[in-house]
This record gives sequence, C-alpha cells and structure tokens, in this order.
Amino acid sequence: MCEVIPCAEQARFLKTGGEAAAATIKAARAYTGRDHIIQIGYNGWLSACSPTGPTLPGQTAGDCPPGIPQAVSALHHAANWNDTAAVEQLFDQWEGKIAALVVAASYADMRQGETFYPFLRDITRKHGAVLIYYEIVTGFRVAMGGVQEYFGVTPDLAVFAKGIANGMPLSAYVGCRELMGVLDNAVVSSTYGGETLSLAAAKAAIETYRKENVIDHLWRQGEKMWLAANDLARHHGLPIELTGMWPCPMFRFEDDALHEPFFRAAYRNGLSLYNVVYVNFSHKDADAAETLQRLDATMKEVAAA
Repeated sequence: MCEVIPCAEQARFLKTGGEAAAATIKAARAYTGRDHIIQIGYNGWLSACSPTGPTLPGQTAGDCPPGIPQAVSALHHAANWNDTAAVEQLFDQWEGKIAALVVAASYADMRQGETFYPFLRDITRKHGAVLIYYEIVTGFRVAMGGVQEYFGVTPDLAVFAKGIANGMPLSAYVGCRELMGVLDNAVVSSTYGGETLSLAAAKAAIETYRKENVIDHLWRQGEKMWLAANDLARHHGLPIELTGMWPCPMFRFEDDALHEPFFRAAYRNGLSLYNVVYVNFSHKDADAAETLQRLDATMKEVAAA
C-alpha cells in the first residue's frame, strides 16, 4: 500500500470505508486539537452527521439528522464539490477550529479536480487543517493511487476500500507518519483489523494490478463501452448521458422521471446498473458487446414507453 499510494507512509486496516473515514477524522482531531470537520461528497455514513450532508448518495437528512446528537451535528459542515466559495466561507466562519476537510470526488464532474484539489490543498495548509481524501471508488480505479496520483495533489490522510482486495472486506486508512502516529494514543481498535485473508487478497490484487496493467484496461474498456452507450441514448432519443471519467462515469438524466424506469428496464434486460457504473478487469470485449446489446434493448423499451 505504501509503495503504490502517494500519501501513504504508514497504513492501517479496517473493514469498511465508513469506519476508516471515522478513524481519519479521529486522528485529525487528535493531531490538531480542533473539533470541526468540513465534508465534501459522500464520506460514508459519517456524512449524515451534518444536517446538510448526504445520508446516502443523493439523499440528505435535513435539519435534525436521526441518531446524531445536536452537539455532534454542530461540528460537521457539508460543502459541495468544486464550491470554493462555500469552503472559504466555512474556514472563515470557523477560523482556527477546523480539524479536517474530507473530500470525495463528484464522479460526474471529476475532471474539475484539476483545479479543485490544488485549491483544497492550499486552503487546508493555510488554515492548519488536515486534508483527507475519501478514495473508496477512485482508488485502484482512476489510478492505483487514486485521484491523488491522477491529479498529482497529495493529501495528509486517505481512505481506500473496494478495489484494494478485489471485493474482499477490507478498508485502509493511510497517510503521513506524523499524523498516523497519533493513533498510538487516539486509539482505533477492531477485532478484524488484522484479519489476514483479506490482507492476502489485497496483496494478490496489487500484484495483479502491477503485472496486468489493470488501470489501463479500465480506462480503455470503459471508454469503449460508455461512449457507445451514449451513442445508443442519442439513437433512441433519450435524454440520458454518462459523464465523468471512463473507469467510473455517472448517469445523468435530464428528466428525473426517467431514472427509475430506466434502471428497472435494465434489470428486466439482464443488466445490473447503478448511478455510477463500472467496468472491471474481468470485462472483456465479448462482455462489452453483450452489455451494449442489452442496453440497446433497454433503451428501446424505455423510449417506447
């Protein structure tokens, strides 16, 4: 992990991205002696601590997040992806009190990271806050080292999961030695933190990524499949488009009324799709061709309805 992730001088392991994100927040609070957290995008279930944060991707809790004491909720502040003005306003409002900023990319607009990540790096350094990347999807997908490798902007801490162990239950929180060192006293404990089957899977996955150039496959196969999917949508006259980066683009619907009928039709035609869609290393040319046939049938059905 420390060889392939730019910010990783040390690594620790848990089972889910949400608990790994909680561990980085605890480390940042211990390191800075501050309490307030800025959260951008979906950072696991902890995003629901903020009244305006997502309880799930695309869903917000409202003024009173269920199960979160008001005193805790008051310490968490949500901002939108690439909204530099909102981030600046929060740092001004809570001057000297922000422990960390946690950011997950917007998959539909990830290319804005070219300017947004340098902005976040600069403003967190300026205010003495810890910069944390939530790389659950982007890690081992847009690049082995995630967006920090792709955009060349290194955070202080980062969270990884999903691809690191090929689907086995494993998450990692990694970062600079000085920050990770506070966890000697700010304890993060888990019975399964050292479970070795998932660690062996992670080691095997990393070796496969290196030997087989998995990232190149994800980009190449993703571009081929999703460009063709966009062509199909135009052919059938559907206001649907996949936008973002080809390893993990996101469906956009000009008409929200199409969202549920489209995904239900996809299931009827043998396709399991999600708002953010993925190709995997196992998806070869024949799989892409079959997928596009099923997408064609799906879109034809939706257009007719």
